[in-house]
Amino acid sequence: MLSATFGTLGTSCGRGFLQRQGLLTTFMGRFCHSGGGGNNQNNDSSNSGNDGSSTPGAIRVNVTTAEGEKITFSAPSGLTLMEALRDVARVDIEAACDGTCACSTCHVILREEDFGKLTAASEDEMDMLDLAPQVTPTSRLACQVKLSKELDGITLQMPSETTNEMR
Repeated sequence: MLSATFGTLGTSCGRGFLQRQGLLTTFMGRFCHSGGGGNNQNNDSSNSGNDGSSTPGAIRVNVTTAEGEKITFSAPSGLTLMEALRDVARVDIEAACDGTCACSTCHVILREEDFGKLTAASEDEMDMLDLAPQVTPTSRLACQVKLSKELDGITLQMPSETTNEMR
């Protein structure tokens, strides 16, 4: 239900939508705890098992930030990876175009096995990746990757630099 409803609203109102539905508080309070520097990290492994403590539809994401900080969090299925990083984990991701595939500032690098689970990148996404520094064969724009149960446990690296061509 969340993915169908959220998808029609667009990315610019994602945080407000999650707050109105009570989901942002639920996901942030349940899966994330403050890790300093504005980032959130979950060091409690009790949410990773099948003991009923995890929220249905939650996708676990493992991130290494550009500064080298390792963060693990869970986000609702149906959000884009960019929305999950920005709104749920509160990771410092520029996302200058707010998820419209008009820049490359949400560029992330995925593990090869996770990259293989994704649908092919669109021509627009490939054009934007051409502008990104540090592109690898497993690079994607986080705004174009929708979280789903197949991506549970996804691991990614944020590049150490981005280029904002929108300025």
